[in-house]
Amino acid sequence: MKRAVLMALIVSCSFPEYRVAGDPVAMGGGGQAAGGSGAGGGGTSGTSGTSGTSAGGIGTTAGQPPTGGSSSGTPSGGSSVAGAGAGAEAVAGAAGESGGIVVRDITSSGTPIALILRPSGGGNISPEVMRNGDLPPEGSQDAARQYDTFTNDPTRTKDWLGYAFDVPRSFTRIVFQNGILFDNGGWFDSIKVQVQDNGVWVDVDASVAPAYPGATGPNYGVYQFDFAAVTGVAIRVFGVPGGRSRFVSCGELRVFETG
Repeated sequence: MKRAVLMALIVSCSFPEYRVAGDPVAMGGGGQAAGGSGAGGGGTSGTSGTSGTSAGGIGTTAGQPPTGGSSSGTPSGGSSVAGAGAGAEAVAGAAGESGGIVVRDITSSGTPIALILRPSGGGNISPEVMRNGDLPPEGSQDAARQYDTFTNDPTRTKDWLGYAFDVPRSFTRIVFQNGILFDNGGWFDSIKVQVQDNGVWVDVDASVAPAYPGATGPNYGVYQFDFAAVTGVAIRVFGVPGGRSRFVSCGELRVFETG
């Protein structure tokens, strides 16, 4: 039920062309991203109606999912993120908050950033897969539907994935879907949310549901981090990469701000 609620919350709009994360906010993660956008798990199909619950519950505004732009065709399973219309930002009512506080999915307005933009593993090589609207089902073994940071570097002590924005945003939630947990890595040994403002990354005091299990979690588990609104120009999940090869993986990464 918890995972279903998280998926119902995650709504999106059109997905802009990937821009190389070469600005200072990438903190050394600049350079050309191999491949480009459009691979793995896109091309979702089907329609989604408008749903909602009573005050304090979750309400989503959903339209027609995006189509095309995929090398793998229609996903074999899992959930698709419904489009809210070109140029719009998706809106959802925040769960369990008095008065139905509104949060807005702003993922499509950002630029994907990561410590590793040239991975050498078997996953999708484009960071765009982290926001293509495809949430593989829990337990899936399909590596094409996730981005991972494998470079076979057992000395790596930190890793991160996130988004940078052109203007300051009031961040209040990030939803992280882990990718595949391989026998040599693909998870965070420790994880936290950080926001960047004035060139400095600051830890955010966030609650997470369900608790992030690290190496013992399922493939494509979904975890929601909530926190008091923090203003910044970038946001990321940051931590110590797990496994003997020291890397992390991500099926989907969505960012929300207060509306």
